[in-house]
Amino acid sequence: MSLLAASEIYQRAVIQLDGTISSSKTSCVQPENNRCATVYVVEDHNGSKTEYVAGPTDHSLLRRLPVGTEIVKSKWSLNYLIDQKLNTDFPTKLYFTLLGSGLCCAIWLSSLKGGT
Repeated sequence: MSLLAASEIYQRAVIQLDGTISSSKTSCVQPENNRCATVYVVEDHNGSKTEYVAGPTDHSLLRRLPVGTEIVKSKWSLNYLIDQKLNTDFPTKLYFTLLGSGLCCAIWLSSLKGGT
């Protein structure tokens, strides 16, 4: 439980993008057309291009953003800007609750082992 939460938080926090989407292609698993992923090419202000894949997980940024969208995501932040509007779609309360609960369970279990 804690590892899942910590992983999602970490994977979201380390994403770093600052530029404009110059290419966007979304594909979904068939036949249900679910578990979609969008491959973006983001061009920064110096013309450098970075590929980013927004997958079907909580740590990913939004999928299906159109070409021309400006995206700014700083490393270690869980939120980001889309066309200068703050996006707070990461379920922070859920993952920090899972992380805290898992740590409490681990502490409790270790106290049981120490008492025998």
